Amino acid sequence: MLLALVLYIAASYLHVGYVHADEYYQIFQFAAEKIGLHVLRTPWEYSTAMRSALLPSLVVLIYRFYALFTTPDPFIVGFIMRIVASIISLSAIIVMLRVFLPTVDSERAKKYLCLLALFTLAGVYFNVHYCSENISGSLFLIAFSITFANFRSAFLKNILVGLFLGLAFTARFQVGFLVFGLLAWLIFIRRLELKWMLVLLLSLIISIILFNVVLDYWYYGTWTITAWNYLNQNIILNKVNGYGTQPFLYFLYMGATIVPFGLLYIIACIVLFIYKPRHPLTWTLLPFILVHSIIGHKEIRFMVPIINFMPLCLIYAVEIIESKFNINVLSWHKTVKTLWWINCISLIVMAIPPTTEMPLYSYLYKNYTIPTDYYFLTYGGSDVDFYKRQSLISHKIDRVDNLEDIKCDRARPCLLALTCGQARELNFHHEDKIVYSQCPSFIFKFNVGDWVGRTAIYNVYRLN
Repeated sequence: MLLALVLYIAASYLHVGYVHADEYYQIFQFAAEKIGLHVLRTPWEYSTAMRSALLPSLVVLIYRFYALFTTPDPFIVGFIMRIVASIISLSAIIVMLRVFLPTVDSERAKKYLCLLALFTLAGVYFNVHYCSENISGSLFLIAFSITFANFRSAFLKNILVGLFLGLAFTARFQVGFLVFGLLAWLIFIRRLELKWMLVLLLSLIISIILFNVVLDYWYYGTWTITAWNYLNQNIILNKVNGYGTQPFLYFLYMGATIVPFGLLYIIACIVLFIYKPRHPLTWTLLPFILVHSIIGHKEIRFMVPIINFMPLCLIYAVEIIESKFNINVLSWHKTVKTLWWINCISLIVMAIPPTTEMPLYSYLYKNYTIPTDYYFLTYGGSDVDFYKRQSLISHKIDRVDNLEDIKCDRARPCLLALTCGQARELNFHHEDKIVYSQCPSFIFKFNVGDWVGRTAIYNVYRLN
């Protein structure tokens, strides 16, 4: 556990920024609005009140507490939020292991379950990020594990299950399909006593009212049902498919590409669903996967809420294969060692920030503390207002053919940010004015498929 804690802290420190833009815009940009920072572009989800205030509110709370003592450094706040995400994720994993390790037969399988739960690349990569996919999945894993834990008080147990199910749903509404699956299993398979089912449901409803409805009222300043707003905007009005659609089997083949255990996770789920149709994991995970597969717009991050379930699915599938086909998969020592070597080497990826523009904003934050004009061409990475000083005055421009196109105020620094691709496309040769660069000339020798043009790596030019 100590090694896992050290790994998570290191990953939290190194993994500056966000895995996907929604992680920033739907949490930190929302928080910037509530804090009262200057926001260049308000996310459309904010004006339609279709995002729960739970996760942004915690950012606001920590930011304002920090502000009681000094001017908050947004990069330290971001690090704190990643530590918070790590604590929630590790807590969920520990609870899961305490509950389900005794259900695993062999000592070797128990050892691999611990290793898979704590040290896989995909798990650590996502678990350190303060995003709705991770937080909701971890909260649901806690609720799922408590459901099967031994409690002296059945009343307290069902109160806690309902509380964490409500928190998980509030953090990310799509987790409602996991909640639905678990509740269906409790009703139709386990046949939970009616009085305890009512206690659980009452706790779930109160949790949603407090952490969703009431908290959203404080955040948005008006009574609103963000879950309904989300359903209306993305499903009824079909805005979600405006971001592109993918085939039904998208999660099958994209999940298989996750290094190094993705393919094994896919196989494990198929084995578990076929041979254990009455298992709570089958009832819980299958509806979640099927509904997301039916919806046209798909991204692999949509499966992150169930990533911490995969080690348990894999170990159970290994035991099924051993009992049904007399194949001892864990005895394939060379294969197992190879996979773990690949995993350990891949963990080095954790040293690379997932968001390439964050080093740029760290540079600006540290080096330009006075009022400064900042010009850029494109949104997306250039309007991360939470990480900007209030003295950085942002200007969106449509085009820059020469320096005269930008009217700089001589009284303050004047900066222009261009991605490496933009600078090359515009034939913008003013290398003598570069004060910060992520674009060494040699990278263009490896520009296969024009990846440089699609990547948010920047040159910053001081124009006066």
